[in-house]
Amino acid sequence: MDPPVKLPACRPFRCGTEEGPRLPVWHAAGLRLLAILLLLTCIHTASAQTVHSWGNEFWGQTDVPAGLTGVIAIAAGGVHTLALKADGTVTSWGYDTDNGQDDIQTKVPSGLSNVVAIAVGGAHSLALKADGTVVAWGGNSYGQSRVPSGLTGVVAIAAGGKQSLALKADGTVVTWGYNDGSRSSVPTGLSGVVAIAAGVVHAMALKADGTVTAWGTNNDGQTSVPPGLNDVVAIAAAGQHSLALKADGTVASWGLYKQSTVPSGLTSVVAIEAGAYHSLALKADGTVVTWGGNDLIGTSKVPAGLTGAVAIAAGEYFSVALVGGSGGKPVITSSPRWITEAAGARAESPKFFQRIIASGSPVSYGATGLPPGLTLNPATGVITGAATQMGTYTVALSATNSS
Repeated sequence: MDPPVKLPACRPFRCGTEEGPRLPVWHAAGLRLLAILLLLTCIHTASAQTVHSWGNEFWGQTDVPAGLTGVIAIAAGGVHTLALKADGTVTSWGYDTDNGQDDIQTKVPSGLSNVVAIAVGGAHSLALKADGTVVAWGGNSYGQSRVPSGLTGVVAIAAGGKQSLALKADGTVVTWGYNDGSRSSVPTGLSGVVAIAAGVVHAMALKADGTVTAWGTNNDGQTSVPPGLNDVVAIAAAGQHSLALKADGTVASWGLYKQSTVPSGLTSVVAIEAGAYHSLALKADGTVVTWGGNDLIGTSKVPAGLTGAVAIAAGEYFSVALVGGSGGKPVITSSPRWITEAAGARAESPKFFQRIIASGSPVSYGATGLPPGLTLNPATGVITGAATQMGTYTVALSATNSS
């Protein structure tokens, strides 16, 4: 059975530094490595954060509830939005419909708590709980909200048009829902996955070695991963295009031309998101850059003066940003990273690749307690190597800026 994923308490800020939560790293028999280095739900709870939204507001998806506080993560989908609060509860707003059924995707299940991650699809919602189980609600016309029985050990989730994905602690991917174009058919033998993304008709997986796998409908080239693409630290899937964030802070994109044309000179990116026809990038200085569809509804028109963003989300025709007042301290926004392999899977330990991604323009990075064989470049925040010694480790990540 996969070990449970436990959410540790957030640690206090240090002067000029944001330290990520300390989580265990297991390495057994030289062949099994599970390294969960940090968790998104512990982002920067030391000060107030606000949610901003823009774009198509026809269904209320950009109408942020008055008085919403304590938000630590956001997710956007077809015509609704979710916000995860520091107390593990979820707030939702926007349109409620799926094939004529009302009061669906924004009706958060009564008593839902202990949530550590959220995801939004076309007309359904997902929540990952601290015990590694998944809760789904909303549109279920193709079974996208019908979580497979017995699904446990989940460490990440993603929601697409009418399909859902779950990443397990063993590095494998589980999917359910609509399978048109094989969007819910995980490639045979896919393993060593550390992050997942779901688009309208396709899906993506980021592997521990920094490479990307994509599957599903490829009518606009959205699953045709560019040859030689590597050093990837985050991925995003949209309607007809795909995005990859590289360790050097640049963005790669492929698929439908207009949506996949990254602005010239875009650098220092720490997070990416993709909507139906537009894309978002969060820079280390807390500013947001958008490109792609921007007709009369202003999908790609960032509100004037929006700064200090620590997280972003892209809906079908709208965008969302979480803005926080951390006093200039960097905020670690990386997704979890781990590798798990069964004993005897290979003669040597699998390679590990992780970049500490943080807003606030860090000038240096730190990692204490790394397993032997893994090293950190303090200037770039990139952790690489292959664990060489069995044991139990506790790893703490940090990012420091000039303030």
